[in-house]
Order: sequence, then structure tokens, then C-alpha cells
Amino acid sequence: MPVMKKLLYCAAMAAIGTVDCCQLLAHPFEFPHVHLGSTMAPEYNSFAGIWYQNIRYANAPNVDPGSQSLDVYTLDLPLANAPVMIYAHGGGGDRGDKAWSMDLNLKPAWFIAKEGFVFVSINYRLGADGAGGNVQQDFADAVAWVHNNIAKFGGDPNRIFLSGHSFAAGIVATIGTNDTFLKKAGKDLNVLKGVIVIDGGGVDGRNFRSGQYLPSFLLLNTLWNAPGGAGGVKRNQAMVEALHATGHTGELVELLGKDHFMASSDIGVNDDPSTLAIHNFLNTVLGRKEARAFPPCCTASPSLPPRPR
Repeated sequence: MPVMKKLLYCAAMAAIGTVDCCQLLAHPFEFPHVHLGSTMAPEYNSFAGIWYQNIRYANAPNVDPGSQSLDVYTLDLPLANAPVMIYAHGGGGDRGDKAWSMDLNLKPAWFIAKEGFVFVSINYRLGADGAGGNVQQDFADAVAWVHNNIAKFGGDPNRIFLSGHSFAAGIVATIGTNDTFLKKAGKDLNVLKGVIVIDGGGVDGRNFRSGQYLPSFLLLNTLWNAPGGAGGVKRNQAMVEALHATGHTGELVELLGKDHFMASSDIGVNDDPSTLAIHNFLNTVLGRKEARAFPPCCTASPSLPPRPR
């Protein structure tokens, strides 16, 4: 945005008391970006954001650069030590994109304006390019890039959450419990504060160990079109039970009445069950005191309190 136009924008936003105009110009200009403005239910207070686009997190040879790129969303004002949510789209491992509007929907706005997060949406190698562990390594490399660079955007590298829908749900469950790929990226499981598995496969918990570090887990499941259907819910319940049995934190929430796509696309919709489940999970893990009750459409399994970090 040209400086004069941005100054006029600053003045307008300051007039309605949304931001400090004097500080709006401070953000990492070296990354391509656009400025956004919106409101959200139920208050409809105006807010301004920045969308940093197509940032490379890895450079594998003979790979489309876009498949190893990510977008970062922040409020358009200086942030410091904001928690970070990394999100990976679904699509069966052969389709989907980090900026597909029908999937992202309100997520970027909700996380930055309502939850106070920096939000990161990632691409990864698809189809044959993602075989042989390449997809898992892309996720780990994206996490490593975020851990190394997110402070430039006002994010806290010590409070990173990882989430994924459908196909990506199984990948984030793996990355959050098996440090093989993170170690190859120069990191370990300690870089993750929490993992959200959105209507996809969990992992076998027979190798979980008491005393090892695992991030806190939230697993969201529907019975409509989810990988494995009702069997997927049973598998994820077994994962949660294995987490509990080894002293770790895990929770399963069944999203009654929602379909597989809506489990993710409706995140950020006011009073939506996915939104509320994630909001309460983040409050618990981050130690935030405010919590909202689940609506009648949801059921949650008991969960252990988070361990001291």
C-alpha cells in the first residue's frame, strides 16, 4: 500500500478507535503482503489485518515452489509474543490450497481478531510428489520455518499450535507424536504447544511413553464422511485414552450434526461447535481463564489438565 494511502487509512482507523495510527506502519515489508479490513459477529467491530503471501519455507529440487509455501495473517498493528496457529488444508493428499476461500472461510479473521493469534496457512507437496514421507517432511519443515521466523510477525515461537483437516489431520497427528521429521528439520516436539486433529485419523498410541513430551491434543470428529466414519471416532477415542494413560493431555469432541467439510470450514462462525471446542481448548492449554460452554450439539470426552510447560 502506498505510504500516503496507508496514512489516510491509519487516520480513518484511528478515528474509530481500532488501532494506534502511529504504529501501523511497522511490519515486515520484505514479505509480499496485502492489507485487509473486516468485522466479525456478534460485535461487528472493525479490525485491520495483513496477509503475507507465498513465503517459501523449503526448497526441495524439482518441486513447484507454491507447494512448499505458506501465508501468514496478522493484525495490522505491532504484535509481540502472540500465540501461533498453523493450519493445513485437507483434500485427500492430491488437491487443495492454503488460500482456498471456501476452506479458510473465517479462520484467518477469527484467529487474529478473536483469539489474538498469528495465523499461518500452509501448502505441501501433493500426489506423487508427496509420497515417501515428503508430505510429513513438508509439515515439519513448515513448523521449523515458523519457529525460526514467526517473531518477525509478532508471533511467539514458544506457543505454536498445529492443526489439520481430513488428510492433513492424520499428518499433524503424526508430526505431533513422532519427532522423526521434526528432528530432520532441526527441531523436536517441544516446539509444539498443541495439535488439533480436525475430522481425520489419529495415530496408534501404543508407542506413547510416560515422561516423554507430547503437545496437548484436541480431536474433532463428525460421523459424516470422515475418514473411517464411526470407526475413525473409535480410533481417535483410543488415541485419547492412550494419551491419558501415559499422563498426556487429550480430548475428543464429537461434532453432532455437522458434515466432514463443515467441521473445518465453519471454524470461526459464532457459536459454532468447532469454534467453541477450539476456543475452549486454546484457553485450557494457554491458561486463559475465560471459557464458553459447549452447545447441546456437542459432546466432549474428559480431558486431563495441561501439564506445566
